[in-house]
Amino acid sequence: MLGRAIGVGVVVALIAAAGGWYYVQGSGGTKVGETDAGVPVVEAPAASTTGESPTSASSAPSAPAGTVAPVGAEEAAQTLDAKFQETELWTVVKREFPDWYGERLREVAKLTADQQPQLVINKHMTEALVALRRKHASEALAASTQKLKSVAAAFLENLKSLSAHGATACYSFISKGETAPVVLELLSAPKQAAAIQAQAAAIFEAIAEGRKTPVTHAKAGKADYEELVRQLAKLGWKEEDLKVFSDPTSLGRQPAARVCQMVQDWFSAHLSVEDQKTQERLLVETLKPVVSG
Repeated sequence: MLGRAIGVGVVVALIAAAGGWYYVQGSGGTKVGETDAGVPVVEAPAASTTGESPTSASSAPSAPAGTVAPVGAEEAAQTLDAKFQETELWTVVKREFPDWYGERLREVAKLTADQQPQLVINKHMTEALVALRRKHASEALAASTQKLKSVAAAFLENLKSLSAHGATACYSFISKGETAPVVLELLSAPKQAAAIQAQAAAIFEAIAEGRKTPVTHAKAGKADYEELVRQLAKLGWKEEDLKVFSDPTSLGRQPAARVCQMVQDWFSAHLSVEDQKTQERLLVETLKPVVSG
């Protein structure tokens, strides 16, 4: 177990995102009630100039491994651009933020020319992309329900991929974000990098849509969270699971593997909600820390 680091991670934000509702045992079984003070909220720190995001739930990419910068900054940037544009993530980023993209290419070209380790390049690009994503989080949340579903599905698949690598990797991503050392290392592995980049691509596609055709979403209410509890019950959640997940202290004491599975269940339950309007309201709240954390 990794101690209580999760208490300051994205899971707390996920719980807090549930609109101030918590799970209690009543005479009729599980029900949803409203707290007086609300669930503790751990706010993500403001985006810094470096873009570091120790508690983020979204993903960022690595620079393509094995690239060697030729002589000349522009030639190097063009070579990197050809490699970057092989991925969906960098295609949408270049389309939506061409100036930002050009600056990052030149920075990576210089780091490569200076023979900086791949891990250093990964960290630099990750922090820069996190800062850009956080800056445009509100636009991502203004995307259509279908785009929000795509973000949630990509986040879930990324957690599954990380869990296949090991509970520590999944837990580190949930609690510390993509700048966690183990996650940065995995960005150099093609299979793991693909899952992380797919999540980032989904977020930036949502940002692109939210910038052009913003949608105003209604706030989730009690009936919505009651439906979410029903979906969690279908996944085998009991009263004790609901209590653990709604209590940051209890959650922080759980084994890494259980925390990872619970977060995966949380997103699976959202994606299983059949009523589109209910699903939309729930997703907007739950995805807030994913895109802005």
